[in-house]
Amino acid sequence: MQPVLIIYTGGTIGMEKTAEGTYQPTAGFAQLAQKTIAPAIWRQMPTHEYVEISPAIDSADITPKHWQHLAEIIIEHYDNYAGFIILHGTDTMAYTASMLSFLLGGLDKTVILTGSQIPLTEPCSDGANNLLVALQLIGKSRVPEVCIYFANQLFRGNRASKISTSAMIAFESSNYPILGAFENQLKLFHHRWLRPQVPDFADKDFLPRLSDGQVAVIYLTPGMPSAIMQAAVSAQAQGLVLVSYGSGNVPVHRQALMDSLNQARQRGIVMVNVSQCAGGHVNHSYAAAQPLYQAGVVSGEDMTIEAAVTKLHYLLAKYGNDREKIQVLLQRNLRGELSPA
Repeated sequence: MQPVLIIYTGGTIGMEKTAEGTYQPTAGFAQLAQKTIAPAIWRQMPTHEYVEISPAIDSADITPKHWQHLAEIIIEHYDNYAGFIILHGTDTMAYTASMLSFLLGGLDKTVILTGSQIPLTEPCSDGANNLLVALQLIGKSRVPEVCIYFANQLFRGNRASKISTSAMIAFESSNYPILGAFENQLKLFHHRWLRPQVPDFADKDFLPRLSDGQVAVIYLTPGMPSAIMQAAVSAQAQGLVLVSYGSGNVPVHRQALMDSLNQARQRGIVMVNVSQCAGGHVNHSYAAAQPLYQAGVVSGEDMTIEAAVTKLHYLLAKYGNDREKIQVLLQRNLRGELSPA
């Protein structure tokens, strides 16, 4: 079997306490893991190698350039490894997993993002279990997609969201069942996986060039100042994710909001609507949702906020001048991120 490539980006799993008593990610995770986890355990793991992103970062500092770099590392090494583990902070893990699912496209190998809520060097850390089970998953099976493994559950990456700042069960997937679980032994639910595909990484146009500032997000709240929406429309963003109430509803009597949406349409901004609710999907049938579609806002169906943001970002990078194509693809299931109608 080929080795597994572990890509360390930073995050809580690799943090150590500073002299000031705060935690920050540090370099040298391979050495940290070797001295923290018993040699007898390592001998039972698949062969693996490490690559480190420098400098190691807190995941709050993740940018599209990091997503680009991670995709490039996986593409460059794809033929030489059995699978890939990305050690990542939990705060933006679901964003990175979602974006990689779109950037990498169809796969025939496993990419797993994992990390921890407690640093690996601290008592009761969940980091060792998450890392070791991720290694075993790749050693025993090929889940042909980008996943998140956390707290004994394997999620489709673009269906997961972080739900807790501190609990070990930090992620959930409200609109799609888990792909696998660890309960004394691995349980894998093959019928829920995407079908394997051989990626066409040789195509020079395969990987679009990502950049900052392409997508803005508006999270509706009662009494929200109209200037916030206007500022988003006036910015240089090419796409807008509207995070609305319930099944996709907006305050239809807020004329300033409607005016901003119509202005966005006139400027060619691509807009997608997703729900603030973790479960369920955007429903077109309510009267309170109709003005959105009249303004050219497309439905995000049951996508997570993370999937909607990264999918729109990806499509803008790949098809920037073709707004109609982007609108069509936003509503099409590309990598298992939304449920068929």
